[in-house]
Amino acid sequence: MLSRRKFLQQILALPLLGLLGFRELTAKEHPERGVLMNQFSIAGFQYYRGPALLPLMKVGERISLEVEPTNPHDEFAVKILYRGRQIGYVPRSDNRHISRLLQNGVPLVGRIAGIQPEAPPWQQVQIRVWLLQQ
Repeated sequence: MLSRRKFLQQILALPLLGLLGFRELTAKEHPERGVLMNQFSIAGFQYYRGPALLPLMKVGERISLEVEPTNPHDEFAVKILYRGRQIGYVPRSDNRHISRLLQNGVPLVGRIAGIQPEAPPWQQVQIRVWLLQQ
């Protein structure tokens, strides 16, 4: 298992991979020339506007990620917004590296990866986060 430090070192080295033809590989993986960083369900989905917005959501749609360093419960909290409305958070188990990257201006894109209306609310929407190549 990678340590956090090793993971961040590898991410910071990604722009150098473009010299090795890595951009061609990632362009096939995702049209935005990104590297898949993470996939998770939305934490707190049932407590925000998520259930009301679920019928409007489509797989592949973009979501916004916004750091919330003043959150009293988690200094690494990252809000998830759909069409400008909060629908939950990145789960605590996955938010630390995403929060740090966003705070450092690293370009990340979130997209809806799956929708399961019949699942429990905390599993109804899956999100993928992509690290964009520049």
